[in-house]
Amino acid sequence: LLTINTNFNWASIRLFLGKSTIICGICLALGGNPKLLGRSEKMADYVKHDERTASVEVHMKTGENDEVVIIRLVIHSNNKHNFFINDQQVNKSELIRLVSSYNIQVDNPCVFLAQDKVKSFAEQNPVALLENTEKACSIELQETHDELKNLSEHDIGRGKRKEDCEKNLKSIEKELKALSSRVENFLRKEGMQKRIESLQQREIFIICEREERTLEKHQVEMNKAEQKVSEVETFVVFIP
Repeated sequence: LLTINTNFNWASIRLFLGKSTIICGICLALGGNPKLLGRSEKMADYVKHDERTASVEVHMKTGENDEVVIIRLVIHSNNKHNFFINDQQVNKSELIRLVSSYNIQVDNPCVFLAQDKVKSFAEQNPVALLENTEKACSIELQETHDELKNLSEHDIGRGKRKEDCEKNLKSIEKELKALSSRVENFLRKEGMQKRIESLQQREIFIICEREERTLEKHQVEMNKAEQKVSEVETFVVFIP
């Protein structure tokens, strides 16, 4: 059911008499990219042949005190163009801010669809179609969806980090398990080495002790021999 009132704009023109031209003019005047039109991507190509400039003027009623905002686009044959709001020249960013404040989305195929871009609209994947539909319904809806996507990406990122940590943990545990046997062998070898050193020290001590007893025995024998020599010398008569 279509209810037409004073806020509805309707262009009823016979075929090939300029409906698409009107749509193109509105799109360009509101800051739309020529790529959206499915025609030439150069602004200069929208200037009539043998003319230096082309202009489009769009009147928009804001609904507040019946104020009318006049947007004008002047396109030059050298591919330059200028935007005006109420006869005051502005840059494209300022124009886009104004147009966005009215929730006009010329870049959204669910809101603005040029005749030559119908095919591309049908070729949208489900994700792009959902996003464009959300934009057309409500900016708040789109922002909420974006927040949900960010949260989802954050959760995915945390899940990926958790998975990486678990992989690293398993790798470390596997490495520790492989090293544990080597550590046990090292400790066993170290214990055996200390035991060998202890036995070697004990052997040296035993040898020293034995040699010391032998030395004492020889000392006693030598003392006895010296004593006998002394006794014999007392009985020896010295003959000159």
